[in-house]
Amino acid sequence: MIEPAPGILLIADPFLKDPNFKRTVVFLCEHKEEGTFGFVLNRQYEHTLDELLNSADDLKLPVYYGGPVQMDTIHFLHQYPDRIPGGAEIMKELKRMTDTTVSADELNMGRDALARSLPADFETSSSAVDSLSGLFIYNLGLDYYTTFPAAVSTVTVDAVQAAARKYLHPDKIIVIAVGDRKKIEADLRKLNLGAVEIRSVDGSIRK
Repeated sequence: MIEPAPGILLIADPFLKDPNFKRTVVFLCEHKEEGTFGFVLNRQYEHTLDELLNSADDLKLPVYYGGPVQMDTIHFLHQYPDRIPGGAEIMKELKRMTDTTVSADELNMGRDALARSLPADFETSSSAVDSLSGLFIYNLGLDYYTTFPAAVSTVTVDAVQAAARKYLHPDKIIVIAVGDRKKIEADLRKLNLGAVEIRSVDGSIRK
């Protein structure tokens, strides 16, 4: 069993009933005796960043529901922890997913998490309605839930890596840093990533 540590991904138990973490993948940022801190990665929010920050019309970036705590804040995961004080690194793990194949244990764990969690989708009337409505919203077909377990069981290591290479592109991620301008601006400019825009808390551009 892998011990919890910063930088690893936690996959929710298939039978976890907590609606905040049901069928989620959590990126662990900190794990100490005082407590554990991380972000849910696979629940996209209904609004984009420009809708949450006033006047950020050119930042139509997806925003994800990170968890049930401090929902009045926005956090960013980026790839420059050595340049931006207090940063959290996720790019190394994403690159590992595209460069290396999953182990047999990881593949089996993923299959089980997907297939065995299906009964929980029909545990209550509301969850059953949500699950069935998805068939029509995403045009999945009426046999989706009867064929899904068998389809998952046929997923191979090569198929997982092909999907990772198709959808994960760390080199194309836009870096957004939030913090004290006096402490992080100089290091941001040293990265030579292009023009640096400084925005206030309401999203307006500052000079």
